[in-house]
Amino acid sequence: MRGPDYVLEKAQNRYRSVWRDVLLGADPGVYTVALDPPPASAITARAGDVSAWLIRWRQWAAQHPDVTLRTRTIRTKFGAQPIHTHLDIPDTPALAGLNPDTAAHWQRARARWDQLRRHQPEEAVRPWLARIVDLDHYDFTTLLAATAWFRAHPRSGLTVRSVPVPGMHTKWLARHRGMVLACLGTPTTPIDSSEFTESTGDADPVDIPTDDLDALGLRPLPREIGVVLADPVLRAVVGGLRQISAPVDELAALQIHPDSVLIVENKEPALAWSDTTGLVTASPSSPAPAPSSRGSPPCSWPQAILRPIDRWASKKTSTGMTNPTRR
Repeated sequence: MRGPDYVLEKAQNRYRSVWRDVLLGADPGVYTVALDPPPASAITARAGDVSAWLIRWRQWAAQHPDVTLRTRTIRTKFGAQPIHTHLDIPDTPALAGLNPDTAAHWQRARARWDQLRRHQPEEAVRPWLARIVDLDHYDFTTLLAATAWFRAHPRSGLTVRSVPVPGMHTKWLARHRGMVLACLGTPTTPIDSSEFTESTGDADPVDIPTDDLDALGLRPLPREIGVVLADPVLRAVVGGLRQISAPVDELAALQIHPDSVLIVENKEPALAWSDTTGLVTASPSSPAPAPSSRGSPPCSWPQAILRPIDRWASKKTSTGMTNPTRR
């Protein structure tokens, strides 16, 4: 004999499995829970327990008018006995209303969906619905504004900081870019808050993958590399500068011909490097690229650094000199 507590647990699990589908238009229909009614022999042998069970269910059902107790008659040696066999829960609002937590969640989910669906979200948003419901007011309002703006300007060509959406700064978009793309109909996979990369100090705290920016119609900022010209002869070509931080393509245009290029993970060892004939060190100046919200691997820093090295090598080869060595 199943009691109300059993039904509440089943209803809560059922709600968690269907609420997203219901928001997207599915109709799961009536949800029925079997109450495991006692057989005729148990009704006779445990009449007191069965009577208490029936009274408890009737009292509980009276407090939940949206559900229906299904009853059938079982014949015992004492006569016909009506017994509750199933509980029928007609729809998702009734299902959610059986538990205070799911009732509050459904109310919030419905309210947010009513606002979000004005922006014509598609099936791609389904994996993100739980996170959207859990957003605070600031983030949800920004999500709506960002979705509306990107839908109206699919190929703006702006940088992130130039997008005129109140509250949508670079760090916000780095955290929520997958959610925004999903609201625009692009399938993305929810990942945790480590989807963005933070740097130290006052520098720009994030780097958004180029393919995510492109999906939003945005233009990435130039990726910068820091180089140290450890050779005084090479420094003379650029006005005596020892340390340079500039976009990859600009560095590739430098008219220098190093013998060796040393790639280091961070700039501290490069800055401390003593003067060495024919040597240039290279290290990233911008944050490391974050993983794409659509599963595409980002271009690694060594790949980006090799671009100016290859250009310097081609220039050196064209002058009859040997290729620079990469270390």
